[in-house]
Amino acid sequence: MEFSKPDLLFINCRVLTMDNQHPVAKTVAITGDRITWVGSDRDSEGLISGAKRVINGQGRT
Repeated sequence: MEFSKPDLLFINCRVLTMDNQHPVAKTVAITGDRITWVGSDRDSEGLISGAKRVINGQGRT
């Protein structure tokens, strides 16, 4: 899977998505002033190496 390189990547978080089919995510990517990707930590592996900054949320919401 190929992703754009985010400016900021939050990993290991508890993100409430407001999507009934996927109510919680673990990772959020931000590029510029936009949320560009939301998903699981496992699916975000391709984003981590290209991110300018990575913040580990340590499981927090």
